[in-house]
Amino acid sequence: MKYRVEFADQARADLHAIAMWIAADSLENAARWLSEIEEAVHALDRMPERCPLAIESTALEGFELRQLVHGNYRILFVVIESCVHVLHVRHAARRPAERARLEVTSGGDLPDSV
Repeated sequence: MKYRVEFADQARADLHAIAMWIAADSLENAARWLSEIEEAVHALDRMPERCPLAIESTALEGFELRQLVHGNYRILFVVIESCVHVLHVRHAARRPAERARLEVTSGGDLPDSV
């Protein structure tokens, strides 16, 4: 089965902020990082359940919050039916994400309870 991959507003903002931070040192590195992480995320269109549950998973009742680790970054997502919803991207050295970072603000297909 092939899944659709969608980014929540928070995840898009995370990618932009991280890329801008990397770009302060090197535009080339930022472009390469963004390309690589987007490729990794879009690979979730096949077997997203292969990724382990994230430590923050208990914050989302009724949903399995999973993580894909790419380099030093954790991509947090949920799978609902045939769609992977990427909620947040954060550096792996940071503390676990707060529930507020896992909210969907795009008005997408996720239920209000996520």
